Amino acid sequence: MKDVLTSIVIPLVVGIVPAFISFLGARYQANSALQTVKEQQQAELQKLKEQHSVDL
Repeated sequence: MKDVLTSIVIPLVVGIVPAFISFLGARYQANSALQTVKEQQQAELQKLKEQHSVDL
């Protein structure tokens, strides 16, 4: 039983844990970038609305 643990389970955990942490980090970065773009688009839209109302 101990051989199974050391030869199969530990290498799997050593590979999966960093991959999972990397996945979570990449997901957080992507969500942050998406949120930044959304905020920029909202600001640009608001600016265009204000410009349009001034033009009228």
